[in-house]
Amino acid sequence: MATSFGVIRAGLLGAALCAGLAAGPQLAKAEDTFKFGGVFTLSGPASFLGLFEEAAVRLAVEQFMKGDCIVEAVPPQPCEGGGLKIGDKVIPIEWTAYDDVSEDKKSIDAVIRLVEQDEARAIWGPRMNSALLSAASILDPQGIISICAICSSPAMTVGRKYGHDITDTGVIEKHGMGEFIHETPERLAEHGIDPALFDGRKKLGFIGRNELYTVHGSIGWQEAVEKGGGRYEYQHDWAVLYPFGTTDFAPHVAKLAEQDPDIVLMDAYIFPDMLAIMNEMKKQGLDYETGEIILLGNDVLMLQIFVDVAKDQGINMSSGYVWGWQEHNPAQDEATLARVEKYVPIYNAKYGETEVGNSSPFDRGAYDAAIWFLYGVQASGDHTDNDKIVEAWRNLKINGLRGPTNEFFTRPDTGEKTGQLFATEYIIGVADEKVWYTGISYRDELFYGPYVYGDKLPK
Repeated sequence: MATSFGVIRAGLLGAALCAGLAAGPQLAKAEDTFKFGGVFTLSGPASFLGLFEEAAVRLAVEQFMKGDCIVEAVPPQPCEGGGLKIGDKVIPIEWTAYDDVSEDKKSIDAVIRLVEQDEARAIWGPRMNSALLSAASILDPQGIISICAICSSPAMTVGRKYGHDITDTGVIEKHGMGEFIHETPERLAEHGIDPALFDGRKKLGFIGRNELYTVHGSIGWQEAVEKGGGRYEYQHDWAVLYPFGTTDFAPHVAKLAEQDPDIVLMDAYIFPDMLAIMNEMKKQGLDYETGEIILLGNDVLMLQIFVDVAKDQGINMSSGYVWGWQEHNPAQDEATLARVEKYVPIYNAKYGETEVGNSSPFDRGAYDAAIWFLYGVQASGDHTDNDKIVEAWRNLKINGLRGPTNEFFTRPDTGEKTGQLFATEYIIGVADEKVWYTGISYRDELFYGPYVYGDKLPK
């Protein structure tokens, strides 16, 4: 079937973005297309997360339809243009996305619309934790594949046959940071870090927004402390969890300060929240600029753009007491770097002058995930059978923009492939107002506990 990629259509009133197909003067029959869609936060306070993710998936569909996939499947899969190569057919891809405007109800409405009206076989998102749980109750019974590249919640995969999280989770992230604070002085010194950084520090604090991702993270933090054998004190019910919509962080930071922590993990990813918390910490004696405490944060804290914004607000992150992680390989091998160097100009030319903005590690991970999924559909040999697609995808690896041989995690108790990315955490610091990779990373050390590979989620 000869096909060409149709024009992207954006209807803001309908809050939909569609990537279609055309076959000469006639549209292809519905059964001869592979339909999938997504629910993204394209407006509202968390739009900075949804805009780049949707843009990257849309670009991936375009690239697949053009036959220029940039990233490579292991074992190889063709990317020849026109759509998915299934047997002797080429099946065009139809992509539809909706904006949930940061509201759970609209998010679930969009999920239902994708299932009932758009006949999507797979759905990307929603990423908001509360909406994610509701969406799972709709998608799982119908055997619809669920995907996210920035959800970071065990709810995406734990106990779910069709769920796929192409990132780390809040639990896994905290395992990585837990390994770091238990690191030996010798290894710290070897990587240019003060070997006495954690000496004499005992009590851990935790602050974040009250949502599933953060609650899971606080549990992962406790798991990491317990694995470390008692060097630190922490219980996840000590976590200070502030509600959605908080603008006055003083009482929440005061509650944290009452605990008199030596090390604080700030598990927030919304810029205004992070900046307000960090400023309030300094006012209340939790000073990470002088070393009164060590401040740990997630991958958003370790974005250069955040370091720049913090500097503009008078926040010094270069004290040597601020650390975080990334799950995207910062020490890229030559082949990965070549893929990134090809991808970034394409992405920036398309989105750099729009509200989406220039490429970052996050959109690269979403692009990887989308191409990987399409390769998985193709590898299944049957684009109409989601069980076959899941099996084929989970057994396929990818050499992507975040590094070589990305793969899914295998449960140690059953040997079964999960839908969870087998993630690596790279420890990042800030010096001279620039983020830098320490050379310390963790992977095999991170996968422990029921909230990574178990069957049930905590209440």
